[in-house]
Amino acid sequence: MKKIYFPLVLLVASVLVIGCRGQEAPKKKEVVIRPVRYTKVYAEGGGRVRTFSGVSQAALESKLSFKVNGTVQKLYVKVGDRVKAGRKVAKLDDELFQLQVQEAKAGLVQVKATLRNAANNYKRIQQLYVNKSASQNDLDMARAQYESCNASVLSLEKKLEQAELQLTYAELYAPVAGAIADVPVQQNENIQAGQPVALLSTSTELEVNVVIPEALIVDIKEGSKVDVVFDSLPGRSFSGTVTEVGVSSLSSATTFPVTVKIDDESSQLRPGMAAEVAFNIKSRISRERFIVPTFSIANDGEKSYVYVVTAIEGGLGIVAKRFVTTGDLVSGGIEVFDGLKDGDNVLTAGVSKVSDGLTVKMDQ
Repeated sequence: MKKIYFPLVLLVASVLVIGCRGQEAPKKKEVVIRPVRYTKVYAEGGGRVRTFSGVSQAALESKLSFKVNGTVQKLYVKVGDRVKAGRKVAKLDDELFQLQVQEAKAGLVQVKATLRNAANNYKRIQQLYVNKSASQNDLDMARAQYESCNASVLSLEKKLEQAELQLTYAELYAPVAGAIADVPVQQNENIQAGQPVALLSTSTELEVNVVIPEALIVDIKEGSKVDVVFDSLPGRSFSGTVTEVGVSSLSSATTFPVTVKIDDESSQLRPGMAAEVAFNIKSRISRERFIVPTFSIANDGEKSYVYVVTAIEGGLGIVAKRFVTTGDLVSGGIEVFDGLKDGDNVLTAGVSKVSDGLTVKMDQ
């Protein structure tokens, strides 16, 4: 009986083990977030007002800095102070510079004494040489020693001049009258030569710098009038004039810098205030359009569409399908008349591998 039941028990156990293994939960499939590329589009053509953000700053600003390294011993100004030309702004610990001056002076005194002895010795050897009591070699050696000492004196005089100049560099003065806009260092801080110690606004005129997309920069001209609104002064609008239009894009971005001078004067306006600049752009193209890369346009058999990605957080975005009305092929892409708005991020890569509502990684 034992021989009959033992194999049966093994068979039942094997079936139970296989059954348990078959009931294991399937592994969860890892979700891969696909990266996409996109371009930000803006409408061109037509006449409309377009607004861009910027920050006000003084039209003329000077970054004041020391010409030598050192430790800030004293700051004589603070933010908001109005200073006259020649006002002391800051001072470095000058103990080391004073020691260098003293060392150069002591070395110069010593070398000058050696020069006097060499000069007297050279004069004496000259007399002996005339009386044939000294050789040509003696005369040459005396002259060489005199000339060497004279060169050492000239060298140490330059070293003393340099040390005294370094000592004057330990004090920083305002080159012109103005107002202190920023003091980015603190007392007892170690700084490097050229590191800004104070920002001096040397003009009461303010300007705002903004960046303009490539599609619109050709329609912005120097001398154009604009309206400027400041976040801290709601309900008020200030007149401005475009004074500079960038001729090259900023780094790898397809945007160009534009500078606007504030024409209206007001005691309420200060550097560093957030501003919105409104440009009344009148394009040579009568109808408003967007220029979109041709490979961004897809078609479902009836209508053309693009995918637009909207940023959420963590570098991610949500894809949305937009039906559009297209026009002609032009330089740079294809015309789109309806379906897009300023600032939309239109996908330029991976269009065939995304769908409406998909979460993607934004990679411009």
